[in-house]
Amino acid sequence: MKSKIYIKEELKKIYQSIDNIFIKYEFRRSISTHIVEITPLTIFESNKDYINLEIDLEENFQKLFPEEEIIFVSNDSLITINNSEFEFTGWLLEYNSTPIYQQSNIEVNPIFAGKINYVFAA
Repeated sequence: MKSKIYIKEELKKIYQSIDNIFIKYEFRRSISTHIVEITPLTIFESNKDYINLEIDLEENFQKLFPEEEIIFVSNDSLITINNSEFEFTGWLLEYNSTPIYQQSNIEVNPIFAGKINYVFAA
């Protein structure tokens, strides 16, 4: 589906432009709708840079894919993401300089907590 590829590329741009943003995506076949969850709520409701990027994405998406729907929600919305197809998150823990990823469908913006190497004795 070309629209999914388009959405992922555009959401990645938003993710790279807005600090501390978390993005989840799911396509819900039952309602033929692309759902994008944005957190935290403060970014979703009041970050002007984010709001402008969202508006641009929605307008361009409707021009390119007029038969499809896209909605943006936050974690307090009635519509929620049940099975995300991909996520962009803002946190990364590092241990011995090796990033730890929990899932392969999650992209992470590195924020390093330091390079502490603890040795435990038994």
